[in-house]
Amino acid sequence: EIGLDDRWTLNTHIYYNPFTFKDNRKWKHIRVQPEVRYWLCQKFNGHFFGLHVLYTHFNAGQVPLPFGIFPDVKKYRYQGNTYGAGLSYGYQWILTPRWSIEGSIGVGYKYNTLV
Repeated sequence: EIGLDDRWTLNTHIYYNPFTFKDNRKWKHIRVQPEVRYWLCQKFNGHFFGLHVLYTHFNAGQVPLPFGIFPDVKKYRYQGNTYGAGLSYGYQWILTPRWSIEGSIGVGYKYNTLV
């Protein structure tokens, strides 16, 4: 996360999972999720509101997942893209000059397209 000015920051998450297993089983994705945050007092301290967007490209199939989650992925392959946006609220506590902890909650919308 980087500061843009006194009350605005930019936070970007990047997720990458490159796994291809034998017998053409795959569990691959790449996701980019940038979020701009507005801090009510000063950046990196206290309450903030955020706006984020996301893009994911995924390719998953023939992989048995634990606890029976997504049971169709064991039989079928899914490949496509996900687009989304959302809002968040959070709070950050400064522990030391170099360490802090934050909690946040958000709501958003995602749309999948299969190819």
